[in-house]
Amino acid sequence: MVLEGDAVVHTEVLLQDLARIRDVETGSDGAIYLLLEHASGGQIVRLVTVPTP
Repeated sequence: MVLEGDAVVHTEVLLQDLARIRDVETGSDGAIYLLLEHASGGQIVRLVTVPTP
């Protein structure tokens, strides 16, 4: 989300219909970690940036 003052001026969906996000943390490596919950159990997912060509 991009904010200008108190208003959201842009949003981007990164994950959709994957699972319920229970927690979000930032690791010392700069990656974002998600704790997911779905019918088959829990899962930790690490989000990293992808270099653009």
